[in-house]
Amino acid sequence: MALDQIVRARSRSGQALAARITTSSPAARPASRSTRTGIVTCRLLETLLFGDHRIPMNVVRIRPEADIREAAESAFDQHRSRILRLLPHAQIEHVGATSIPGALTKGDLDVLVRVGSHDFDAAVQRLRGLYAIHQPANWTATLASFVDREAADPPVGVQLVVAGSPDDRMFGTFRDAMIRAPQLLVEYNALKLRHDGDDYERYTDAKGRFVCEVLARAGSRGL
Repeated sequence: MALDQIVRARSRSGQALAARITTSSPAARPASRSTRTGIVTCRLLETLLFGDHRIPMNVVRIRPEADIREAAESAFDQHRSRILRLLPHAQIEHVGATSIPGALTKGDLDVLVRVGSHDFDAAVQRLRGLYAIHQPANWTATLASFVDREAADPPVGVQLVVAGSPDDRMFGTFRDAMIRAPQLLVEYNALKLRHDGDDYERYTDAKGRFVCEVLARAGSRGL
């Protein structure tokens, strides 16, 4: 199947899954998982963490994560506590640029929530009580995205995944690669600086290519 066909199929299945979860309680997982679990790409990670429209902007503005580290860490702790009250067995991680010391960022916080496969549908329902559904076209049987519409400083997105799934692995892989390889972080920041003040589409396209390269290298090394 061609890549564009795969992306369209994923989009249709994600929208259908989000619609089903939205209109039924408890959520019933579709019988077929094959169209929703296998296609995990660097482009999806870029969309979830970097191509995010929670911050409406035509021009990108970049700042050091250190400038908002205290606010990001405080917000993460608050959201972690809120989520654990509903999902006490979940594993919750800070991902995205604000989780990488020394990185440059647009200034938003991304929270990764990891649950077992049998707990995923119930977790979706519980998180819907705290957050708004976000980017339903990217939903799969192991990934659901949410956003806190009231959070502004920093804006907050939440990614719910099945622990151990391909959707789960892509988030930590990129973060950990940036932390372990200082030269990669230098390249990452240089790319962002080149696009500071640039058009939002060009910024996300350039960063998407970088993310692809990093994940490809990590995959070839079995990370």
